[in-house]
Amino acid sequence: MPKILVVDNDLDTLETICLSLEAGGFKVIKAEGGQIALNLIKKEKVDLILLDIMMPEIDGIQVAKKLDADSKTQKIPVIFISALPVESNNFKTAIKETENLKNIKGAVEKPFKFEDLINRINQVLKNK
Repeated sequence: MPKILVVDNDLDTLETICLSLEAGGFKVIKAEGGQIALNLIKKEKVDLILLDIMMPEIDGIQVAKKLDADSKTQKIPVIFISALPVESNNFKTAIKETENLKNIKGAVEKPFKFEDLINRINQVLKNK
């Protein structure tokens, strides 16, 4: 059973995503922010990270860069989740900083259909 780390500072969104992924057959670990995620990833082996981009303190972009810089975590695939429309200039500007990171496997725009999210996760894990 694949283990997924879900990182989002919005607790309602975090809980909804986690429940849906568990119903989809995944083992889920949740983190309510970037620093919590970075601490958890040192203790837990995960197969994929769903990472919110816009969070206080350490945002998803910074977390992705730190994961990429660490040889122990740089191969863990990351899918960004974002309230920003993926076609917007704000999103494109934010994500531009990560274009050279090999672990980034795309982004999903909130709100999303959980079937689409699960399909995306399965696709990334299959190609891992």
